[in-house]
Amino acid sequence: MQSFISDTLDAILETNSSFENTIFVLPSQRAGVFLKQTLKDKISAGFLPEILNIGSFIENVSEIKKAESVELLFHFYSIYKTTEKQPVSFDTFSSWAFTVMQDFNEIDQHLVNSKELFVYLRDIQRLKKWSVKGTFQETEFVKDHFSFIEKLGEYYPKFYTFLEEKKIGYQGLIYREAVAKIDVFIEKNKHKKFFFIGFNALNKAEEILF
Repeated sequence: MQSFISDTLDAILETNSSFENTIFVLPSQRAGVFLKQTLKDKISAGFLPEILNIGSFIENVSEIKKAESVELLFHFYSIYKTTEKQPVSFDTFSSWAFTVMQDFNEIDQHLVNSKELFVYLRDIQRLKKWSVKGTFQETEFVKDHFSFIEKLGEYYPKFYTFLEEKKIGYQGLIYREAVAKIDVFIEKNKHKKFFFIGFNALNKAEEILF
């Protein structure tokens, strides 16, 4: 019984005699290794295609390199300190900042309008505070949480712009920038053929790019 990749290559080989100027994009590096080995078994001569995992492909389109999470955390802290009059220590900051960066990543991977999202979250918090009888007592915890939600709307664009200028970023930022630059990339590579193999459950950015 043949594998999915082997079956897919058989189908592609029926209509493609050469892989010159051809790029295969796969979900992972491991899948790429398996594809390369399968190609060697099926092709005795001629050009082999370029094989990329999705991360490398998105970096090529966006022209932005993925940074390590610890590096991103330090950059985020530098942005945080320029925003806050009384910033907390790095240890305290890092206790919640990783989670916030994950949220930023989700926002960008799904191409959510960040400004509208943070306004929506702010308004939800205001509605929670509203009382017909005017008996709501705002605790310090509620005040802090409300303030934190509003601050996220300040951190995000500053952090995004900072990373964009440095040509580095987290995965979601790279996806969003790739979507913005896809037309330019296609124009530069219109002589090439792309095959996307083995993907499912695409995020919004991948749907548009593919």
